[in-house]
Amino acid sequence: MNVLINKTSLKIFEGARVADAIRLYYRQHKKAIPKPLPSVYDIHGNHVNHDGSLHENIHLYLK
Repeated sequence: MNVLINKTSLKIFEGARVADAIRLYYRQHKKAIPKPLPSVYDIHGNHVNHDGSLHENIHLYLK
């Protein structure tokens, strides 16, 4: 499944959660995974929970 975080395209497994995508995003950019994980928002500016489900081609933004 493809997801987009901050303009970075990620291929992630089916059934992944938002937190899984955040961790993959940081690994792909070779950065340490922050604790706590940053806040996540959708393209409309709505807050997305870390345990939220993902769908194909979802666009998310970290703040």
